[in-house]
Amino acid sequence: MANAQENRALVAEYEAIIDALSFATVTLLRDADWTANVDEVLEKLRHATDASRIYVFSHDQSSPSSAMMSQRFERTKEGIHPELENPDLQDLDFTQSGFDTWIPELRDDHVIQGPLGQFPKKVRTHLQAQGIQSVIAVPIFVRHEWWGFMGLDDCDRERSWSNPVIDALRTTATAIGSAIDKQDFDIALRAQRSALRQHSSRDLLTGLISRGAFLERVQFALEKSSNVLLIEVDINGFRALNAAHGNAGGDVLLAAVANRIQEHLPPEAIVARLGGDEFGVLISHVRSDHFALELAQIVSAAFNDPIQLSNNYVHVSIRLGLARPSSRTTEATLLLSQAAAAAHHAKALHATNICLFNEDQIGNVLDEHEIGSALRKVIIDHGLETWFQPVVDLRTGEVTGAEALTRWNNSPFGYISPATFIPIAERLGLIRELGLVTLKSSCDELQ
Repeated sequence: MANAQENRALVAEYEAIIDALSFATVTLLRDADWTANVDEVLEKLRHATDASRIYVFSHDQSSPSSAMMSQRFERTKEGIHPELENPDLQDLDFTQSGFDTWIPELRDDHVIQGPLGQFPKKVRTHLQAQGIQSVIAVPIFVRHEWWGFMGLDDCDRERSWSNPVIDALRTTATAIGSAIDKQDFDIALRAQRSALRQHSSRDLLTGLISRGAFLERVQFALEKSSNVLLIEVDINGFRALNAAHGNAGGDVLLAAVANRIQEHLPPEAIVARLGGDEFGVLISHVRSDHFALELAQIVSAAFNDPIQLSNNYVHVSIRLGLARPSSRTTEATLLLSQAAAAAHHAKALHATNICLFNEDQIGNVLDEHEIGSALRKVIIDHGLETWFQPVVDLRTGEVTGAEALTRWNNSPFGYISPATFIPIAERLGLIRELGLVTLKSSCDELQ
């Protein structure tokens, strides 16, 4: 009868340990932050093993040779005084407390366990102060490096810990190590992705934000308020300047123009390089056309002085297209198209290089905006056609290759020439997607 009762008790203990282990491995590896549910994991395992206390200590990772340990987590059964807030268990020097022999054992992946009487006097003194009669500690490794240990205390009796308990602790310690490794990897991955996003949202030449990031800021500003001003700044005759001073000189000139624009705007202004020699400016809290034109005049006047380029001074002229949202301007791309139309109109003006978008120009912009919206959809739907134009060797008459050409024949507006939709794709930041669709279609045809 006694043996049967003992067997039933052992079976119940094993089942409780298995349930605790299942919960531990799933929970610790599932959550992004392994510490979020570690208390519940420890409590289930403490209850399953009938221990008085369960805890996790971490080693000072800043110094591999250090003997400093700190208690990180703890769960106790009712009636046992918790030690988690005990300052003596934070930055505890194991060499001073008699536990110095534990560190090499744990580093070598050994289990330390047994009743109080089998430990050296200095260790016994320390354990007795916490009412501990039996203890077990198993190491935790992260990426094959010793991280700390996990332990159980029994404050009611001296006991030798059974193999199922030892195995349970080891398995949970392994899960904790894997969870720490996973969390570290996730953090590093998020940091890397953030850095890549930051890198891709910045123009490397000028340090300004890119077109895509700028449009996101404009969209956010439009959703918050209608009192915004968008300015497109274009450099007049930049192609000739670039040809005269070389690509390196052109790059220096672009960076200088970017700096000068920023220096003459309010601190809250957002400046971007839209592409080539085009810059965008977003300013909030602009309540009147008069104030908008005053800001533009300040920027324009800043270019009355020449820009130093190596040993030369170069006079740069700019044109500015201004746009303020109307009641039907809800998209950043439309507002930017309006500013671009105004900048284009400013090029034709002789008396001034500044133009504020008005209703007389709206027809062309709406057409471009509608074409852009349709283009975005046809790219997603893979509705463009790829034609192949043969490349012929004039000496032999043989076809040596083919050039892939993108054609848009079935738009809502009928046939649209590449001379029309490709510049629109460039202005709307769709040119990369357009190129990828053409490349994929070409590859599919070749198969």
